[in-house]
Amino acid sequence: MTDINSELKARLVVGRKQDGRCRYDPQAKRELIEACLVPGVSVARLALEHGLNANLLRSWVSAYKRKCDGTGVEDREADGGGVHTRDCRTRAGEGGGAPVASPIA
Repeated sequence: MTDINSELKARLVVGRKQDGRCRYDPQAKRELIEACLVPGVSVARLALEHGLNANLLRSWVSAYKRKCDGTGVEDREADGGGVHTRDCRTRAGEGGGAPVASPIA
């Protein structure tokens, strides 16, 4: 595991709920979801590397994709080379709210 992944793993769990389930840092969770969206990346491998159940991580990715497929998505052209990116803006109170850029095929 790289230094970046180990740092992300250390930031991911921020506490426990009364029933024993983990509480996750929204920014670290978002970074992990974005890592899963890179073509060719194994969601199961990333889950194992970060101490998560693969089904949990897959559900986070699916929820993120559903959210981005709604009205919060805006296509735009990035500065320079005409690269098209997709911004997925979060709803109030969900995560850090920073736009995410990923290539559109």
